[in-house]
Amino acid sequence: MILVVAVMAAHSTDDFDDEPIIGDDEDTGLVESYDVIRTAREYGTLDLFVNMLEQSGLIERLQGDGPYTLFIPDDSAFKALDAEWLKRVRADGKQMEKLLSRHIVTDAAITFGREETFDVVSLGGDTLRITADAEKVTVNNAEVLDEEIECSNGIIHVIDAVLVNP
Repeated sequence: MILVVAVMAAHSTDDFDDEPIIGDDEDTGLVESYDVIRTAREYGTLDLFVNMLEQSGLIERLQGDGPYTLFIPDDSAFKALDAEWLKRVRADGKQMEKLLSRHIVTDAAITFGREETFDVVSLGGDTLRITADAEKVTVNNAEVLDEEIECSNGIIHVIDAVLVNP
């Protein structure tokens, strides 16, 4: 079975961006039922992160109630890493879980204001510095490419780099 979800542009937009506002009469039930894992799988360019989650065992936790905020590097961010280093991390369950945990914030569905800087603590215990201004949003040194993808149990932000160091 193939599910195709199409979003039609609405007539009005909010003050901050060009994303359409979904009206009350539109059917959003299918999208709202996607948890962070299912949404990441369907996104199309987050496969390496999702595959690593499946290997690590963290996936079951992230299919729970949440809320969770995931800062997920797109596949090109993983491909930019040293291939041998990534292979070693993927072979060591503890290292892989530590790396993945750095990208997950539990008990929060973080959205961004337009001008703010704040710190959050990841599942792995690392402090992440979030900076939002009129031009971009960053998490540590990674730029957010696609922000505030709403899911049934949290939010996904797609980033352009793997958070290798806290």
